[in-house]
Amino acid sequence: VLARSVAWAAGIGVLATLLALPGAWAARRWGWRVVPLLLVPLLCPSYLAYAGWGVLRAPGTWLGDAIASAASGPDGWRDLPWLVSRVLAVGGLALWSAPIALLVLAPAARRIAPDVLDLLALDTPSALRRARVLGALLAPAALGAVVLVTLVMLGSAVPLHLARVPTASVELWLALDQSAPGMRWSVYAKSAPLLALALAAGWVLSARLAPRSARAGGLDAPRPRGARGHPLRSATVWFAAAIWALGVLAPLALFAFTIRDWHVLTSFWRATGPGAWQSAQIAAVVGAASAAIGAAVSWASASGGKRTLFVLRTAFVLLLATALMPGVVLGASLAELATRPWMPVWVGDSPAMWTLAHVLRCGVVGALAGAWLAATRSREERDLARLDGAQGLRGWFHVLLRRDWPVLGAAGVAAALLSVHEIESTIFVQPPTTARSLAGQVLSFLHFARTDELAAAGVTLLAGGVVVALVTAVVVGRSRV
Repeated sequence: VLARSVAWAAGIGVLATLLALPGAWAARRWGWRVVPLLLVPLLCPSYLAYAGWGVLRAPGTWLGDAIASAASGPDGWRDLPWLVSRVLAVGGLALWSAPIALLVLAPAARRIAPDVLDLLALDTPSALRRARVLGALLAPAALGAVVLVTLVMLGSAVPLHLARVPTASVELWLALDQSAPGMRWSVYAKSAPLLALALAAGWVLSARLAPRSARAGGLDAPRPRGARGHPLRSATVWFAAAIWALGVLAPLALFAFTIRDWHVLTSFWRATGPGAWQSAQIAAVVGAASAAIGAAVSWASASGGKRTLFVLRTAFVLLLATALMPGVVLGASLAELATRPWMPVWVGDSPAMWTLAHVLRCGVVGALAGAWLAATRSREERDLARLDGAQGLRGWFHVLLRRDWPVLGAAGVAAALLSVHEIESTIFVQPPTTARSLAGQVLSFLHFARTDELAAAGVTLLAGGVVVALVTAVVVGRSRV
């Protein structure tokens, strides 16, 4: 099962990395200001692209009727619906996770010196040969992107579960669902390989991302010469826009096309209002916690103490591991922890553990933002900040936070949106006395084929994600990046 899971996850990782290449090159030309917009698919539910494109195969559509006709009869291709479902799941997850690969590939693309491109243009007339050389330069980053997306997919269950793909996360989910609390130790033992992979990945990535190992200016290289010259004439920009449209605009249009009565938007929010409001409250706490984590990382990098950096790397390992491990295992573990006799009653009867689960799943966004801010500071800038008093907490607040707050705020917004869409840990840890979360209600629409409500949710979430990304892009664009 683990080998099959790795194969599925690695396939999604390779496809996501290929889809991210044009966006990484577009970020080289446009700068980091365009990255928030390219991250929109990641800030929406991971199953939304799958569900949006699934509208094309609905009963009564041309494609749906063609699939049903080809699969029916004694000589029909009975595996065709199965195959289409899996293609949509893999494609939807690749479109969703392409921004993860983009975050790895974009710094590598920006570090390629303009002189290298000039030499390639002069000495290598063949476009194919130039592409091979650039591919070799980006190969280490591409491998890292594939590995990172693979690790994220190993902990993801919902889209592959909907497509009935028997992966390790799906089987763990079913095993946890069928076992009573207090009797799940065998299930936790089965999850040991995935937990070990998550911890190992957290340790390796923390070594790469911690400020002490960051190369000065490595991620914030100067904008290449001529990067803003006629950007719309670049084929990579158009490819990046097309891939972004496949993950955002196309599902949005398909969802909007299926809505027969637009009053369903009103009924949708009336039905999901209590759960959506509670999800928004928890998301606000998660966003604030993520921004605070990023600020702590930024301050720790400015202080530069060995003990502080050790604590920082330990926090990196834990946050990356909890983000990469199967969410159902994390949620079930916290749910059992809430039932222990020594645990206060108010913890088990409130969304406290639910909020903690979301912080553990999404807080890594703030940690990565803080590490990115630390890595993008030049050595001269860090020395000047120390001279100005940024080594202490009060000095850091007055010297560095004024430049860091747009990125930390964007990280908080991103973590809040991810919290709203977090479902796997929520399934087990959500108190039964609370209203069902927004993500849980949308997932139930998927399971029970309630297409009108699902279309209303898709239109709202995708349109909202685009608006938030545009606002975030403007804020980040006015910042130091």
